[in-house]
Amino acid sequence: MTHEGAVAEHAMTGRRVMLLRGIAAVGFGVMALLLYGLSARTLAVVFGVYVAASGVGVLVGAGRWLDDGAARGPYILLGLISVMAGVTAFAWPDITPAELAAVVGVWALGTGAVDAWLAAGGRGRWTAPLAGVLLAVAGAMVFLLLSRAGGAAIALVIGAYSVLTGMLLLAEARRRQQPDYQPRHRAVPAGG
Repeated sequence: MTHEGAVAEHAMTGRRVMLLRGIAAVGFGVMALLLYGLSARTLAVVFGVYVAASGVGVLVGAGRWLDDGAARGPYILLGLISVMAGVTAFAWPDITPAELAAVVGVWALGTGAVDAWLAAGGRGRWTAPLAGVLLAVAGAMVFLLLSRAGGAAIALVIGAYSVLTGMLLLAEARRRQQPDYQPRHRAVPAGG
């Protein structure tokens, strides 16, 4: 495969992963906002499934479309943080709102930091840094301020964040679909 072909394949696969993550985030966010009276346990299961699936999608995408090991590292970390948070939230029996807030907060702060790392490395435009900042702020709010609140308050913050982030991911996927889109990093080493 030529370098140009690898870059085009990278852009297409990255767009697909981003599109699926965006759809999942908006779907989860709308559900959390509409059903904000869910018990902490129910919200934990829904959140767990959402972030674990998103993490698996990121890990699959990292394995398929990044040939550069240095570029792959942040994506693998992002995927692992999401999968671990999802499994923890999903598998924790009788989770309380405070415990759920801790899981969501740690996940949001960790993935927000990785998103910011990726944005600093030039792997996104304005959408990536904004998504990272939104995630870090939502994580801080949930972790620090809402840990004493009930599941409804947590659901509202997580839901609002998820809808906003999903919209940013969908906008970035749409931008990557444009004929004049040029990735800001190489998919394969020069001469590969």
